[in-house]
Amino acid sequence: MHGWSLRPSHMGFFAEAAGDLPVCLPGRPSGPSYTLVVEISSGATTVIAGRRSAEGDAQAAKLGPKAEFVRADVSAEADVAALITGAAERHGRLDCLVNCAGEGGTPGGIADLDLDRLQRTLAIHLGGAVAGMKYAAPVMAAQRSGSIINAASIGGHIAGWTFLDYSAAKAAVIQLTRCAAAELGGHGALLPAASPP
Repeated sequence: MHGWSLRPSHMGFFAEAAGDLPVCLPGRPSGPSYTLVVEISSGATTVIAGRRSAEGDAQAAKLGPKAEFVRADVSAEADVAALITGAAERHGRLDCLVNCAGEGGTPGGIADLDLDRLQRTLAIHLGGAVAGMKYAAPVMAAQRSGSIINAASIGGHIAGWTFLDYSAAKAAVIQLTRCAAAELGGHGALLPAASPP
C-alpha cells in the first residue's frame, strides 16, 4: 500500500504514515482515541475535525504546520461529506481516515435507557463511521490505496465493560469494519478497528 505500514501499539495495530500523506481525522480532538490521532499523524498532512472550534484549532496547532482543523459534526452526513471530499480535493488524495468521534454513553441499565440518547450515541459512533467510510471509500478505491481506521472499544467485545448504549455502538462499529474490509480489501484499502480499553 502507498506509504503505509501496520505496526503494533498499546491500542492494537494501526497504520503508520511514511512521508507526507494526507490524513483525515473526524472526532473530538481529545480523549483516548486522540492518542491514535497523534501517533498516526506524526509528519503527515493532517485534517482534524470536530464540533469544538477553539479546541480543534489548538490541537491542530500542537500537531504542527501540516495540520488543519475543520469544524464538522459527524452525526450530520453533509458535514462529513464536505470534510472528506474537501480534504481529498485540497491535498490531491486521502491516505488515511481515522473515525474516532464519540462520547461516553449513558449510565444505567436497559430498564433506564433513554432511547433518544441511544439514537444520539449510535448516530455519533456508528453513523459517523459509516458516513466517513462512505465518502472516503471511493477516493481510496480510485487511488487503489488507503487506510480507514475505526476507533472501537473493548466495550464492543466484552459485555458490562462500558455503558450499554456505548457498548452496543462499538460492537456495531467492529462488525461494520469487518463487513467493509471484506468489500474494500480488493481495492487496496486497509480497514483495522482499534479497541482501546
